[in-house]
Formats: sequence, structure tokens, C-alpha cells
Amino acid sequence: MMTKTKNDARVFVYCLFAALALAIPSLMWRLFQEHANRSALLVFDLMELHSLNAEEGQNRFAALMEAGISAFMVPECTAEDLVKGAVDQVTAVPAADVPDSVLRSFSYPSGTVVILRDPALAELQQEYLKRRFKSGERVAEGRTVYFRIPRPYVQLEKAGVLPDLRSMQYLSAAGVPLVFAPSPSVGSSGEGLEESLTFVCDNFSSVKVLCPTGEIATTYPDTERLGSFVKERGLLMAQVEFSRQYGADRQVAAAWPNVVSLHAVDREEVLKRNIIRPIMLNRFYRAAEEREVRLLVLRADPLRAVAPQLAEYCEDVKALRARLDGNGFKRLWPAPAPSSPWINSFFSAIALQILFLLLLARYVERYFDMSLLSRKRFLGVLAATAVVLGVCSLYAGILSRLGGAFAAGFLAAEASLLAMDRWKVPLRGAVEGFLLVLVGGLVIAGRFSVPLYMYRLSTFSGVKLSLLLPLLLILLIDVHKREHPESLPEILSRPPLWGEIVLAGTLLLGAAVMLLRSGNYGLVGTSEIMFRDWLEKILGARPRTKEFLIGYPALVVWYYLKRQEMWAHWREILRLAVTLAFSSAVNSFCHFHTPLPLTLLRGFNGWWIGLVLGSLVLFVGVRVGRPLFRRLRSLL
Repeated sequence: MMTKTKNDARVFVYCLFAALALAIPSLMWRLFQEHANRSALLVFDLMELHSLNAEEGQNRFAALMEAGISAFMVPECTAEDLVKGAVDQVTAVPAADVPDSVLRSFSYPSGTVVILRDPALAELQQEYLKRRFKSGERVAEGRTVYFRIPRPYVQLEKAGVLPDLRSMQYLSAAGVPLVFAPSPSVGSSGEGLEESLTFVCDNFSSVKVLCPTGEIATTYPDTERLGSFVKERGLLMAQVEFSRQYGADRQVAAAWPNVVSLHAVDREEVLKRNIIRPIMLNRFYRAAEEREVRLLVLRADPLRAVAPQLAEYCEDVKALRARLDGNGFKRLWPAPAPSSPWINSFFSAIALQILFLLLLARYVERYFDMSLLSRKRFLGVLAATAVVLGVCSLYAGILSRLGGAFAAGFLAAEASLLAMDRWKVPLRGAVEGFLLVLVGGLVIAGRFSVPLYMYRLSTFSGVKLSLLLPLLLILLIDVHKREHPESLPEILSRPPLWGEIVLAGTLLLGAAVMLLRSGNYGLVGTSEIMFRDWLEKILGARPRTKEFLIGYPALVVWYYLKRQEMWAHWREILRLAVTLAFSSAVNSFCHFHTPLPLTLLRGFNGWWIGLVLGSLVLFVGVRVGRPLFRRLRSLL
């Protein structure tokens, strides 16, 4: 039996590295793309231009570009924005508020009137408005032009009306890239929006990106119209991180592959979450470093002052730009997403299915004490099945997502079991478990190293499953194999103990918190964010909390308790805690937008820091805590 076990382990390793070999072409292509596209640009929102207090006579545009701003976002101002003075010498009012002489000149005395008071720009502004609102009409009185839109003012308060064409003229003449942000097209047809965008692109050649704003996609329900326009004009569509805009996903998908990622934080979120400036600047850096976001829209700090200073904002820009430059980020304008070679997907799809079937077979071997991998016929069936499933997954994406999700779960479980099986040689167990995660994680990453997943147009549905499935697998096999002193029937046949109830509640609460915290900033306080940022600056890649503070320290403590045959009834909680470390490490590989080198460094940092921290905790517990507990117990 021992010989068969060794043979199974040897075959398992051979098959594992065979899967890795098949995934290598896909991984190499991804590494090349990550290196070639390591670029991030800082973008300024023109809506904030007038709110920044500058010295008299100071050129705001020149100061911003000198500080490190590479592009400007030009929002299509709403009626509400125009009333607030977002565009010089332009405002919008209900039709009833204009002079009677003007009102009588219109065909209908209702709607919203845009008042244009700049003669030098009035003609250009009218041309834009005519295309945006085809049913509009104009009346000139002296040097002022009145343009009536046949929609109530209340409908246009949050709808796009007119951009700052003067600033666009200045920046376009200087060759500065522009990100045009059309607002929801209430009061205007999709055709009208498209004509106004055509006008913008024809007159301002430096417009490179469209970034629709608002709660609803700009051309909803015809969300594909804008995506098609982007591709026809050779533009890029901004894919805004964490956007809650209804219909945005379909709009971005229609523009594929002309897509660029963009990160921005609005004023309301800063105030609501009290995000102080150092955390905000680090958040933008992390967006570029960890998620390869190419455009970073950094706004003024609303917590700093009611009327922020241009000089203070420029200092923030310089600090963020210097950090980006110092870490190898270039200032290259993004290009459309590349296409990966089909042959890479073919090999990596087979590799993923080999990994899943291999891990499934290994778990069955452990659970039923049987030998499968040493049988040549079984290996042949496994290989043939992997090829069939791999080919089918190329045409049915659900097979890839399911295979990846279950492979991730079984991988974390197998790594945990392998590490704990080596309790007689703890260091070897910790090393082997971590190496298994690395190899298996790379195989999973190889399958999804394609632009659709790297750009997050297709989402991997196995992230949560990879965190919860290993816990269930470990618990099942531990009860079945009597790693826990009682079997499942024995546990179910007696009344629950208070300790077990508390333990079960703790595990459920921990699982819920883990799921809620598995995002970027979910349920994380300011102090913890600052601690995370400090770790990131010191180590280059911040280890995940579940690994270095929970899982790997639990592995060290479990090794000691197992070798000492202590706390047999309560060691199970440590075994489940160990699973969290390996689950988290595997989960890191499932973030396909994160650069691979960063994922590897993060996993390594979590591993060695967790083992060191666990050793320190164990040393203090054995040398200090245990004698102190005995002394207190004797006194009582």
C-alpha cells in the first residue's frame, strides 16, 4: 500500500507539471502584455477647473500638465451644471424666465432655454446644440443667443446639454488628449447624440476616449449604438471601475476591443467614507499596480477645504506621478485590447481540465483509501476526458468557468491536506503545500489569461466558491477519516456541546465576514487600510490578511498540537483555519487583471510572514503563556 501511495504521489506530480507545461504559452503571452502595457496616465476632470483657486494670472492648464496631468476629461454639462457656471457665459433656465420679447419669438413658450453670451463661441455652441437637440430652435437678441430645447427644465437637470467647447478648443490645439464624457441623453434621441459626438470628433481631433456618465447608459435602451460608434471612429470606450451605471456593461462590450480601464472616485464617496488624502493617493496607485488601470481621474480633495487650492492639488498629482514613474509606469496612450493566439487557449483549456480531474481523483483517493493515479487505464481515461472537456470549453464558456471554480476549490483543499499530512516534517509540509498552490494557480491563471478576463469583460464566477468549497472538503474528509475523534453519525446522534455551538457560530460568522471582505475595500476601516498600505510600501506586495494573520500561523500551531497530541477535540478549527491560507493564495491567482509577478510576490510574502508570525506566537504561547496558565490554575 505504501508503494502504491508513493506511485500515486509521483504520478500526481508528473501530471501536475504536464498541465503547467501546457499552460506556459498562455502565461508567457500574458507576461509579455503586462510588461509592454505597463502604463498609467493621470486625468483631470474639467468640471473642477473653476473650483481650484489659483494665483492671479496663472495658467491652470499649464500648471496641471507640468504637475503630471496627461489628459483632461471633458464632461457634457447638464442644465444644473450650466446654472452653476460650469461653462463661462452660458446658462440654462426654464423658458418662462427669459425676456418676453424672446419668448414670443419661439414657436412654443415652453421648455428649457440655453443662453449663449459669448459671441466668439456662440456659432460653435449652436452647431453642437442643433445636432444634440434636433427639434430645438434659436433666437438672437443683440449679442446673446437663446436656444430653446422643447423639454421641461426638470428633465434636463441631470441630462447632457453642452460641453465646455472653449477649453476643448484650447486643449485640442495644444494636442492634449481628451476624454469626452457624454451625459444621459434625456430630451435627445440616440441619433442626436451620435450626431453631436460626430461633431465633437470632427472639430476636436484630440478626443481619444468616450466615458459615458450618469446612472443610466447614455443611449439606453440602445446601448450598443455608442459602442459601435466608438469602433467606427477608432476611439476607446472607458470601462469605469466599480461602476453602477445601468447598461454600462453592454455598452462597453459593444465597443470591444476598443476598451480602456478608468478609475475615479467621486466627491460623495470621499465624504461618506472619510477617505483621507494619503489613502486616496495610494488607492489610485493600487488601481494601476494591482488592476492595471490605465486612466486615473484624480479629483480635488473635498476634505481639505471648501475651495481647494490649485497648488495643493498639483502637489498631490506630483506625488502620485512620481510614485508611478518610480515603479516603472510609462506615459503611453492606451491602445485597443490585443488578441491572444487561439492555440494558447487550446492548450490552456486542456491544462485546466487536467488539473481539475487530477485534483478530483486525488481527493477520491484520500477519501476512500484507494489508488487511481497508478493505473494506466485510469490515466488514459483522465487524459481523454480532459481533452474532450477542454475542447468543449472553448465553445461553451460555462465549462471553463465551472472547471476553474472547482479546480480552485479542490486545489486549496489538496494543498491544505498535503501540508498537514507532513506534520512529522513541518517545514517540508509548508513548502510542498505552497508549491502546489503556485503550480496549480498558474495553470488556472493560464486558462484565463485572455483579454476578455484580463479586462474583466467576462467575470470568473469561482472566486467565492474557491473560498468556501475547501472548508467543506476538509471538514468532510476529517470527519470521515476520524481526524476529528468523533465520526459524523456520532456527532449527529448526541446533543450538541456548547463549545461546538460557539465554534459553529464562529465559523459561520468568519465565513460571512470573509465573503464580504473579499473585495477591494469592503468592510475595511481606515486604520486597517493604512496598515495595508504600509505593508505594501515595505514589502512591494501586501500579503493577504487571511494568509499571514490567520492561515499560516494556524498551520504552525497545528503542527505543534499534533506532534504533542494535544487538544484533539479542538484541533479541527485550526485545520479549517489553515485552509483559509491556501484558499486565499489560490484566490489570488483568480484575479486575472492583477499582474502575475505581483500575485506571486504577494503569495510568497503571505507564506513566509505567516510562518514566522506563527512561530513567534507558538514560542510565546509555549514559553510564556503555558507556564503562566499552569501557575494561575494551581493558585485557583
